[in-house]
Amino acid sequence: MNDTYNILIEQDLSEIRFEVPQEFEEVLNQDYEAKEVYDNLSAESIRSKVYLVKQVKKSQKRINRSILITNNLKVGITNANLIMTKS
Repeated sequence: MNDTYNILIEQDLSEIRFEVPQEFEEVLNQDYEAKEVYDNLSAESIRSKVYLVKQVKKSQKRINRSILITNNLKVGITNANLIMTKS
């Protein structure tokens, strides 16, 4: 009943935990304005955008999702809950 536990909590300093899909990279590389916004996001926010693109399996759907995200980034929508809505 009187067990003792040692817990170590460390800050996650990694940039991104998984690979950025090629489709998302290509869309960002072709849109300077969106790329600039993306590059200034926090690591956590970048991970959430990458995850949203990575969720879909088909390449065309990844492209479509990447375009939607970049369009929203350009108009100032960075919140993960709103980024997938058409502006």
